Amino acid sequence: MTAEAYWAVDGHQEGLVWSEDKDFDFRIRQSGKRVGRTRSIITHHEGSPSMRGIAKKKIFYLQTTASFEAAQPEQFSVQISLKTRAKVLLHGWKLALRHPIRFVGLCAIGVVEYGCVIYSSRNAKKQALTSV
Repeated sequence: MTAEAYWAVDGHQEGLVWSEDKDFDFRIRQSGKRVGRTRSIITHHEGSPSMRGIAKKKIFYLQTTASFEAAQPEQFSVQISLKTRAKVLLHGWKLALRHPIRFVGLCAIGVVEYGCVIYSSRNAKKQALTSV
């Protein structure tokens, strides 16, 4: 990607943490540019996080869900749909076979994250309605 294409869509939105990569992807596509995908495995290693550490990180991310929803309402709906969430979990079936306890933990985190996103979205909508 060229710097010109990056800045033409105002780059990454600093105020977004949750799905900032999705937001950028959608804005690039909306500008008429093509986006490629790699089939290579990308490993993101964060050391040995605790459940508490993961929960804190998810809470931090969730603080920007309303911003993503406002910027990309259709994509927000797709991303939080149960169908999409199930596909993400099923994508990790090899992990489930190799590390069933980790997979259960991952599922638990996913359920909590999903609940928090729904709660955050509804709460933001209520606040918008009461401030009008």
